Amino acid sequence: MKLTKTIAAALGGLAITGAALVAPASASDHTTSATITLTGGSLSVDAPATAAGSASAAPGSTVTVNVGTTSVADTRGSLLGWTVTGSSSDFVKPATASTVAYTMPKAGFAWATGTVATTNGSLTGVGAGAGGSMGADFVVATALVGAGGGTYTYGATVTGVVPVNVIAGDYVGTITQSVL
Repeated sequence: MKLTKTIAAALGGLAITGAALVAPASASDHTTSATITLTGGSLSVDAPATAAGSASAAPGSTVTVNVGTTSVADTRGSLLGWTVTGSSSDFVKPATASTVAYTMPKAGFAWATGTVATTNGSLTGVGAGAGGSMGADFVVATALVGAGGGTYTYGATVTGVVPVNVIAGDYVGTITQSVL
């Protein structure tokens, strides 16, 4: 009989030890899966409607036009990056009753982008483009892949040399900034 009591006492000790590892019957865990949905917006560029500069009509004088502040907004939520390119028409003085039309070729002008700034994005991976001759399309500003979310602003200037054989007056051209 002594052997039976020893086994029962040993089993009873195991039962007590095992019961201490089991959580009480009233405890329970609940999990909640939270989903946050972000909807993408658009990519846009907004440039001033007009800009003007003046210079002497003397051949070889330099004319500078302050283009004003342009903004680029990327709310797509993709961080695919973007590039703003520029293009220009020639600068033309229309014919009047007393003169013929005159043209200052766009190739005689250069674009320079100022400092890029932001109020709600990061400047890492975002910057001014090389600009250059307006005789062909030119790079105004860029954002690398992984950058460019938010709103960015920059100013720009157009500078050119007055060619020979032009007359005084208003020469109008169209500068287009496009973002992709």
